[in-house]
Amino acid sequence: MVIDLYNGDGIPAHVVSKEFFNDIKACVSENGAVLMNAFYGVKDLSSKKALLKTISDVFGSVIAFEAPLKSDADITQGYLLARNVIGNWSFSITLDDVTEINQKNVIPILQNWVAYNREHEFFNDTETIQDGSNDWVRQANYVDVTYRRILTQIIPWQVLLD
Repeated sequence: MVIDLYNGDGIPAHVVSKEFFNDIKACVSENGAVLMNAFYGVKDLSSKKALLKTISDVFGSVIAFEAPLKSDADITQGYLLARNVIGNWSFSITLDDVTEINQKNVIPILQNWVAYNREHEFFNDTETIQDGSNDWVRQANYVDVTYRRILTQIIPWQVLLD
């Protein structure tokens, strides 16, 4: 299952909660996988920590594949992989169906990954996102504003006015 849910230029708060991921897990077959496309902050890690903690609380663990960071980056894109599996799991990825041009972009992302489980030290000061106490809008605000700034730099002004 692939999750790529954006509303304008950000991830809506209701699709990052523990309740949402519990619903997703119930829809995924045993040994099935969930892949989520997400943007989060580099300098302010609160949105990344909260999202990864929430997914790992539901699925037990999550693997984050990220584009290598540029020195001036404020946000990064992650591809988050979780499996509906009890216990340890492994995966393999082949590039047989990826064109040579796309491999130049895909390979660095696939080589840059980190696995997180529920107890990972990265989450020491982080709360799980829940519907009743959902702080995502505040946590992701920095990411959303930064993304808007990037778009205004690369999209012609004529398009933005329409």
